[in-house]
Amino acid sequence: MSARLLRGSILGLLAACAAPAGGMAAGAGAVDLSGEWDFRMDPEDRGTAERWFEPGTAFDRKIHVPGAWNAQGVAFTSEIELRAHEARHLNGTNLLGVDREAEKLYSVFPGPAWYRRTVDIPASWEGKIPWLVFEGVHRSADVWINGQVAGSHGSYLSGFRFDLSAWVRPGQAATVTVRVDARRRKEVDPLLGCLDTLDFLYVTWGGIHRPVRLEATGPRPIQRVFAIPHVAESSVEVQVEPAMPVGLEVLDAAGVPVARGTSPLRIPQAKLWSPQSPVLYTLRVTGPGGDGRTIRFGMRELRVRGSQFVLNGRPIFLRGYGDDCIFPNTIAPPVGPEEYRRRLSFARAWASTTSATTAGCRRPSTWTWPTSSA
Repeated sequence: MSARLLRGSILGLLAACAAPAGGMAAGAGAVDLSGEWDFRMDPEDRGTAERWFEPGTAFDRKIHVPGAWNAQGVAFTSEIELRAHEARHLNGTNLLGVDREAEKLYSVFPGPAWYRRTVDIPASWEGKIPWLVFEGVHRSADVWINGQVAGSHGSYLSGFRFDLSAWVRPGQAATVTVRVDARRRKEVDPLLGCLDTLDFLYVTWGGIHRPVRLEATGPRPIQRVFAIPHVAESSVEVQVEPAMPVGLEVLDAAGVPVARGTSPLRIPQAKLWSPQSPVLYTLRVTGPGGDGRTIRFGMRELRVRGSQFVLNGRPIFLRGYGDDCIFPNTIAPPVGPEEYRRRLSFARAWASTTSATTAGCRRPSTWTWPTSSA
């Protein structure tokens, strides 16, 4: 039986030891909007009708972005409201324990809630398109810019972005207002699982739980980059979306350029990736308008040969674990790498070579495992 290449496998060979082979990274000069935002609860869901998105509306507290609001003490202020909410959401089966959300979360509040922050668009972005990028909101979001509707998003597993050109120019200020609703509407969002199951069903948590940023691009930006290693040829094939001519540069772990040119790009004396030696390279991609993307990749190929998995031509026994991404302290998956490094350190101590995580547990490709140097 001939070997066949495995692509898109759900098995991440110890995920933090090797970066994804494809990625959508922040553009050059991105402005991180993490930190303190204005915040206001809307338990009666009257904010839209009362036009809370307009300038001058009072917001009565602050909150940290990114993060789940439940983990920051946002909860019903009235016992009557809490009990009414629980009465509407009891599963009635005791499927996974007690039904009351207050027995599972210290702070129960399903939303809606409102976020607001005013940001300056860098004047140096003149001639470029300014974007507002959200990496994740649970569960749905409506967004206004300077009091004007920008759009909505209804998938908490995917990021989204808005072109700000219609409302603000470089050198001007933009007030971003976001209405977040964590309530599940079965008619538009029928699925349960992933971020819904903190080891139990029937709880409601919400918030802007992934980073938010501003970035600037040219009129035809690079959206995604895929690096496909070819071990036998000591080369990497690069695909970009949308397709366009690009310049490529590969750097080793010390930041030294080892290859430049077009795809496929040959890497002299390429060092192969393995769980024992997780060597990573950095790929820089530059488009026609100067827009760029940077991702990391390892020189590796995983195949099936008969009844064996074969990594870079050698049989490998895949021994691993499943991680449901349960984070009782933060509720939402943490943004920083420390908790994941702690978990993966345990996995390495157990000699694990694989890790399977839930789809909502996304780890930025910029994180580097401490031993991933060439």
